[in-house]
Amino acid sequence: KVDPNEEKISLGMKQTEQDPWVVLPYKYPVGTRINGKVRNLTSFGAFVEIEPGIDGLIHISDMSWTKRVQHPSEVVKKGDAVDVVILNIDAENKRISLGLKQAIEDPWLSIGESYPVNTDVSGHVVRLMDKGVVVDIGNDIEGFVPISQLNLGKPVVNPADDVYEGMKFDMRVLEVDPIHRRIVLTVTNVPEDQPPRPETPSKVIPMDEENAMPPIIMDEDVDSIE
Repeated sequence: KVDPNEEKISLGMKQTEQDPWVVLPYKYPVGTRINGKVRNLTSFGAFVEIEPGIDGLIHISDMSWTKRVQHPSEVVKKGDAVDVVILNIDAENKRISLGLKQAIEDPWLSIGESYPVNTDVSGHVVRLMDKGVVVDIGNDIEGFVPISQLNLGKPVVNPADDVYEGMKFDMRVLEVDPIHRRIVLTVTNVPEDQPPRPETPSKVIPMDEENAMPPIIMDEDVDSIE
């Protein structure tokens, strides 16, 4: 830029070099697996440096096949070296979408082998829904126990009246649905050794709350299984 009035000339060094974003789609085709470093976390994902000056975003929905991640810090931390897969490169807007879960095999593809129907499992409650409870049965796999399958010795209307986050159950697998990514369970025993009940009641999440949890089977559907 030349400013005759001020007798100044503005020069740019970066203009003498090729814009790296022009070649990125060719250098990293969709599906390319690379290693990067986590530079920053936000509420919606993690920014990962894939080469000096070039960052991509792992959206929170692309962090785990099985775990419902509430915040990126549950999976990664700043400074972590991570293997990621290129999902999309928007060179015009200088955006790169990365996948963390895509760098590993989807465990739901073989979930039926790991948890066949009638398998006995143990786990603990991680969320309360108005129609049942979500339980962690290990390996970041979450299952759903409908109200009718809590088997607490009395009818349950509101799960929060009898169940709390952290409560342990022995359960049995009723249904495995890899396509809809859900496991339906029934409680077979409530161990006597339980963690203390929190002073503050656990929040009950409505079934229709957006992104509350993976697809769930209803009580009437469970009845048809039995």
